[in-house]
Amino acid sequence: HESEASLKELISEHNTELEERKVQILSSIQSSINSRIREIVDFIYSPQRKAPVLTLAPHSYTYEVVRDTGTGTAFSSLVIFDIALLETTQLPFVIHDSHLFANIEDDALANLLSRYDSENKQCFIAFDALKKFAANSQAIVHKNKVLQLDDENLLYVKDWRKANK
Repeated sequence: HESEASLKELISEHNTELEERKVQILSSIQSSINSRIREIVDFIYSPQRKAPVLTLAPHSYTYEVVRDTGTGTAFSSLVIFDIALLETTQLPFVIHDSHLFANIEDDALANLLSRYDSENKQCFIAFDALKKFAANSQAIVHKNKVLQLDDENLLYVKDWRKANK
């Protein structure tokens, strides 16, 4: 019985050490990502703008801008988080669809596109109505565009928007 009690105590000690190590690692990851998020927010908006905060716990996480639940903030925060992960990890690329940019203010969007433009990794961005955006944003997109789809330039041979006949 002594060895069984000894083993149970050893397992308990190792589990405690493991939980403490998890908390340390998560804290390090959280600090690194939040630091990059702050830097990106400063670049896109200004140092006076509240930055989203990532909080990591062993069994949960939160990512939010405290006391700002606006749609533009939510989409902008998601894009900022993705860029922070792109820049702090081995993630090779990021893909963002046009709906993420619809509620982001023009100056912030131009700065965001400038950030993508300076990235060493690949950034794939889809825009539906580029003409809605400011001229400087349009210029960055045109400079970097690889593919442009429209009614004449379809991605597929069949136009899926047309009714079957």
